[in-house]
Amino acid sequence: YYSNRAAALLSMRNFTEAVWDAERSIKLKPEYPKAHARLGLAKFLLGRYQEAADAYVKAVKLEPKNQTSISYLERSRRKLALSNKATAEDDDEVSISSRSSRRSRSEKRKSTLKSRRSTIAPSASMNHSEYERFSAPSMDEDDDAASDFDPTLVQTPNDKLDEANCLKVNGNKAMARKQYLEAIGLYSKALRLAPAGPQSH
Repeated sequence: YYSNRAAALLSMRNFTEAVWDAERSIKLKPEYPKAHARLGLAKFLLGRYQEAADAYVKAVKLEPKNQTSISYLERSRRKLALSNKATAEDDDEVSISSRSSRRSRSEKRKSTLKSRRSTIAPSASMNHSEYERFSAPSMDEDDDAASDFDPTLVQTPNDKLDEANCLKVNGNKAMARKQYLEAIGLYSKALRLAPAGPQSH
């Protein structure tokens, strides 16, 4: 459910929360290539190219013929090389005007990255309190949240697994219809029922 919700969050350009869910998916099922690929995409879209490349290396290792993961691994590496080259060029400049220009570019990059960390806007049919129940904690608010998550500490009641899986199927149907907010809600309900079930990754 976490990986599917990460996909829905990515579709809504909510990259920081997609990172959160992809990392939880990986905690539950480290060998799941889609979780690594979704983590890679979220990091790529946040401009965190080294972390994106690291995630895509794992995705490609687990699923070597996945052309999308291979392509994004290459793109992440190219972006990282360009970023490193720009940083090296910036470091070579020593004049006051170049420092000012560098500071301006740095502020512009920060502004661009901040704008990429967009949040989901609740739909008109869903009030704010309903939306809040479905959203994952922001990585800005709790940067260590994913690393502290231990699925083995969560008990999953067996009688809730079927209901959670049904919610997942309906979430997948909502994704197919591009009803991302609905899908997020359905996956979130499934996670409340079975936070560490066999399909919760």
